[in-house]
Amino acid sequence: MMTVDEAVLAVGASVHGIFVSNHGARVLDSAPGAAEVIENITKEAKGKVTILAEGGVRSAEAMF
Repeated sequence: MMTVDEAVLAVGASVHGIFVSNHGARVLDSAPGAAEVIENITKEAKGKVTILAEGGVRSAEAMF
């Protein structure tokens, strides 16, 4: 998942955990990485479900 809305739905469905991932969207230059969305997702789901994330860093420039 990549949005707060998806996290809210998952928590509401009583899942045990969520996986923050852009599903290999490296073919879409405009797609955000997991590192860009995880902060907002954890604000909503932290303490309610286990949160896992995956991803890579394409360039240091994207991090700053």
